[in-house]
Amino acid sequence: MGTSGQYDRRYASTTRSSPRLALSYLPGTERRGGEGRSDQYQPGAEPLQLQVQLLLRPAGVAPGDELSGYFVPFRSRDWASLKQKAASVAFGERLWTGTLARASVRTIFGVGKGVLGAKLSEILGAQLCRTDPSGWGQLTIDTYRASDGRALILLPNLSRFRLFGRPGGIAEATVAAILKTVSVY
Repeated sequence: MGTSGQYDRRYASTTRSSPRLALSYLPGTERRGGEGRSDQYQPGAEPLQLQVQLLLRPAGVAPGDELSGYFVPFRSRDWASLKQKAASVAFGERLWTGTLARASVRTIFGVGKGVLGAKLSEILGAQLCRTDPSGWGQLTIDTYRASDGRALILLPNLSRFRLFGRPGGIAEATVAAILKTVSVY
């Protein structure tokens, strides 16, 4: 898998100037249309992209201004199908440990809990400080606070659970309330 040096430098230069970062655990597989897009959607209009835009809206992040990345930057249909899981996670851990150590990012949105949540909270030395309903059954939105004051907000996998932009959904209001308590406006 090589070293994370070239990726680390690229992400570090970008994250120095952005106070917010959205991280997902895995990019999934490339679909028809190239660059992960399906031909049926305009750029930026896929359901997952719209959910991320709605997630970031309470933080004052306009579409196109978001900084985002993948903890494990290797394509796979899903976590179960990912080959070399341990090596892939180790790569992501090296990549993001170095990047986050130098970045000015104050709020990190983690999309997908599991391995992503465990590793990010470990890297940041973050402790769980609140759990809020997501509006999807028993699934929650969890907020962690790092010793340096950074906030880590972990959400269920938005590829599987449409928390944002659905009638009667509470996720947007929940994230707005969380952001007020972590003082990131």
